[in-house]
Amino acid sequence: MTTFVDTRDWPLARLVMPEHVADAEAEGHIAQLVALYDRQERFVLLLAGAELPRHSPAFMKAYAQWSMSTLELARRYCLGAVRVEPDAAQREAYRHRAEQAAKAGAHAYPYEIVADAQAADDLARRWLGAGEAATAERS
Repeated sequence: MTTFVDTRDWPLARLVMPEHVADAEAEGHIAQLVALYDRQERFVLLLAGAELPRHSPAFMKAYAQWSMSTLELARRYCLGAVRVEPDAAQREAYRHRAEQAAKAGAHAYPYEIVADAQAADDLARRWLGAGEAATAERS
């Protein structure tokens, strides 16, 4: 099975979206997403690769269903998502789409786009620190 979500640096979960997901691989990719919330722990998602795969109908259908069915889990466990995009023009295009989605209420958690992996790691660790502080306050 192809690694779609890398959790070796947990609570940093690195998701590299492929350009295409074969129908036969769709279920395995979704299972890796399901496993994130099955941990019932807070995490930050670090995104790279394609925004969404092209010509991947089985994956896109399953992904849309999974996204809608896990909205509350996303709000509870995902402290945010950071996309790494080194190209300035593409980064701005991602930001524009993210702002439009945020206005429509489409994000369950903060979503930022940064230029490099170090900036993504730094932001993720800030979010994780803030999440730990919020949890401690509630205890």
